[in-house]
Amino acid sequence: MKDMEAKLPAKDFTRIQRKYIIRLACLQAIEGDAVLVDGPKGAVYIPIGNSYKTGLLGRLNII
Repeated sequence: MKDMEAKLPAKDFTRIQRKYIIRLACLQAIEGDAVLVDGPKGAVYIPIGNSYKTGLLGRLNII
């Protein structure tokens, strides 16, 4: 997953869990410890890993 993350443009993508990298443009909402993202079959909730939450909030200038 680290290799894939390194190949993606950092300004457009962020890692939110050990198994998930999301496109920031698809992010709809943050609800507790999950994000709501647009997916090919509609909106989907994806859990945010504890070690990635601060980084995500920082990227979004929420903290």
